[in-house]
Amino acid sequence: MDWYFPTELKEVPPLLKKEGLAPHGGGTGLLRTGLSRLKGLVDLSGLHLDAIEENNGSIILGSSSTYSMICRTLMQKDPGSILPKALSMSASTPLRNRITLGGSIASFPIWSDLMGPLIALGSQVNLLKETETKHPVEYISGNRELLKGSLITGIEYKKEWPLSWYHRHTRVAFDYPLFTLTILLKIEAGRIADSRIVVIGTRNRFTRIYELETLLAGRSADSPDPVDLMEKMPELEFPERKTASSGQLNCLLKVWLRRGIREITGGERT
Repeated sequence: MDWYFPTELKEVPPLLKKEGLAPHGGGTGLLRTGLSRLKGLVDLSGLHLDAIEENNGSIILGSSSTYSMICRTLMQKDPGSILPKALSMSASTPLRNRITLGGSIASFPIWSDLMGPLIALGSQVNLLKETETKHPVEYISGNRELLKGSLITGIEYKKEWPLSWYHRHTRVAFDYPLFTLTILLKIEAGRIADSRIVVIGTRNRFTRIYELETLLAGRSADSPDPVDLMEKMPELEFPERKTASSGQLNCLLKVWLRRGIREITGGERT
């Protein structure tokens, strides 16, 4: 196996055009998928893509930032962010010190505690190919062909969601989740002005529940119990699993949706 060690971004696109070459950041994805199909690796450590910055109300995360780095830095730069809440639950401490932002977006693993928050935040992905382009992470997630021969250099999102809640539904504490749930709310003049609700783990990898977001708009934050809205929410398509059917997962999802909205608005504390 050949290793390549670029020190400038312009060196990377020609390398990724070569058959069998893949970028190497934290390396956790390679351990999971295996190395037999690869002819070489492009080491990203010399590109200094691990910076985390704030600029004009936006947070910019370098693609080589690890989960641990993101948690530590955002606790200072964006204390209300959903990302530290979610990423602090992901994997184990040694793995959080290795897993990188770019690799997780590229592979979108089944256990992802990253993609739900990024989709809900309306994050933009910076891609480098022949030129630099920017795409919504939701679009990238549904159009994986864009990633072929490209390097994710970073993510950007606006600091505009101070109220957030996250749930990782597992059978035991340390396990792959059956689904994850991200809820973001904006409250103005005592009413829910806007919301973002994203579920990871459905048949199409993720689902944003637009119908519930619409139903929540204008609802009083002083009467946050959305039990009546749960009946109006559409059933989501979950893959059938040995441990839970799609119907069971929909019932569990509604329980956690109700609890999450109550907690985020202060109606319930656990």
